[in-house]
Amino acid sequence: MNYVFHWSIISRYSDYFYIALYNTFLLSVISIFLASIVGVVFAVIKTTGIRSLKMIARTYVVTIRSTPLLVQLYFIYFGLSYININIPSFWCGVLALTLNSGAYVAEIVRAGLESIPIGQIEASSALGLRKLQTMRYIILPQTLRKVIKPLTGQFTYLIKDTSILAAIGIYELTNTANIIHARTFRPIESFGIALACYLFLNLILMIGSKIIEQRVSLQK
Repeated sequence: MNYVFHWSIISRYSDYFYIALYNTFLLSVISIFLASIVGVVFAVIKTTGIRSLKMIARTYVVTIRSTPLLVQLYFIYFGLSYININIPSFWCGVLALTLNSGAYVAEIVRAGLESIPIGQIEASSALGLRKLQTMRYIILPQTLRKVIKPLTGQFTYLIKDTSILAAIGIYELTNTANIIHARTFRPIESFGIALACYLFLNLILMIGSKIIEQRVSLQK
């Protein structure tokens, strides 16, 4: 069977794909930014000596990592509306992605923090640096160099996980490709463009992380 690729479908539905790509990009950028903050905060909490805070952080990480993202998404989307907290589906998706990825980021950053030799912390304390100054100027810069690659891997998963948001009707790449496929019955054209767009977004992420990694390495 000779399959003929219909380029006309791409041009006919190009506006749909532009909007879907924009929505997926926006979801990814916002969620990556917020997940980074959540992950760093909980990683720092897990490395502190305050037992109650460590218990909260541990419970959060274990709960998120032990349950599927789709279930978490449904819990947020349907659960919040059930108790009369009405949030647009876009932000429900951002919240689900942030909380899910934040737990994995927390473990990555925690491992990076704990890899810093204790002697450096003791030396900074002897030099009169406060704990926040030590964290900002001594620990976090070294941790960043160690965690860039695993964080990049985690954030590629986040970008791909935006496809799950199709389950609550968000018009991202997967949902849009599915709609166009239903209209045209041309799966290769519809989902092929979605695949290319996901690849494009992840290539941007990888190039960006490579640039950051090079700049950080120059500051050693």
